Amino acid sequence: MMPPWLSYALNSHYFSLIIFLGAFGDAFLFSAPFVFGEIFFIAAGYALAHLSGYKIVLLVYTGAVFGDICSFFIGRRYAERILKRLTRKRPRLRLNSTRAAKLIKNKGAMTLIIARISGPLSKIMPFMAASLGMNFIPFLLADFLGVVLGSAQFILAGWALAKGLHGGF
Repeated sequence: MMPPWLSYALNSHYFSLIIFLGAFGDAFLFSAPFVFGEIFFIAAGYALAHLSGYKIVLLVYTGAVFGDICSFFIGRRYAERILKRLTRKRPRLRLNSTRAAKLIKNKGAMTLIIARISGPLSKIMPFMAASLGMNFIPFLLADFLGVVLGSAQFILAGWALAKGLHGGF
């Protein structure tokens, strides 16, 4: 039995907007350090189990992909200036951005998929891919696949929580 407050929250008109903005915030370059998208992905899985509508999952995917697209175009336009400013006095950040650039140059779009699945690196990869001149269509395809695979684990966890599946894995 779902508590009334939770039922109200899941059926609120704002729930979809919050889920979309949370997924966007998790993917967008400037808000990603402050927004933990896993919470929103788990909430979407929970809502999926109770509402049996796939709209919420599509909102999560759309928000995350849109956040990555915005980061990509910021990288296309301002990457050189932003990277110079951020890495000037931070050797470790300079090293990490060099590593990310090498990965993208060597592995291409596969790097975006793997980064999205692995976590924190996914926040800067769209920006870095654009700064290195990756074409938009390969970026978009790899990003969408990465978003689906990367967020599916948390959506499934939320669905399992809602269905009462817990315990020994």
